[in-house]
Amino acid sequence: MLRKIVALKRVLYDALGHFNTDDGWAMASHLAITALMALFPFLIFATTLASFFGAQAFADTAVH
Repeated sequence: MLRKIVALKRVLYDALGHFNTDDGWAMASHLAITALMALFPFLIFATTLASFFGAQAFADTAVH
């Protein structure tokens, strides 16, 4: 059991080390901003589609 914990600590330490040295923080920030930028147009599209199909309650909730 102790060997598994030590091995897990080594793997996590190695993964975090590579994350730092291989510019993982910059890649993570780019992924986060890309996801946020993609979400906004999708919400506009979903609201328009919902109002087109007659789901006025969803459109009102999404807008307000």
